[in-house]
Amino acid sequence: MKRFIPLLSLLLALLFLATPVVAEQSVKTGKYEVHYNAFLSTFLTPEVAKAYQIGRSKNKAVLNVSVLDVSGEKPKAVEADIHMRIRNAYGQEKDVTPRKVTEAGETPDDTAIYYLTTFKVSNREQVNFHIQVKPKGEERPIDIKFSKEFFTQ
Repeated sequence: MKRFIPLLSLLLALLFLATPVVAEQSVKTGKYEVHYNAFLSTFLTPEVAKAYQIGRSKNKAVLNVSVLDVSGEKPKAVEADIHMRIRNAYGQEKDVTPRKVTEAGETPDDTAIYYLTTFKVSNREQVNFHIQVKPKGEERPIDIKFSKEFFTQ
């Protein structure tokens, strides 16, 4: 697990530093904060893509979701049931099941949990996302909708 911590740091750095191109978004509801973003898989370095078993292609995008409990002194990653629906401009919809990635930190409170899925895109394609996030132990899901246009050339 220790070998993945530098890769996780690299992945997170990519997501946070490439703000104009890979802007992360978040929603805070009650004690939870949900972070989500969608980006082309080519923004990942070959090493990170290989570590997370994500094929790099100009026509493949990644959707990443993480859930934090922000009620304590320090935010803590929590497990959640995630339902994702992706719809393109032609009205084609696809329900996708994300892959859960868990990486142990130095302490149990430092554990990282995020959910990844990949999907195909075309140049200038507008993609609509509907994500339902239900943190473990909660009854009601957090509903997130957003759109993104992908530029593959």
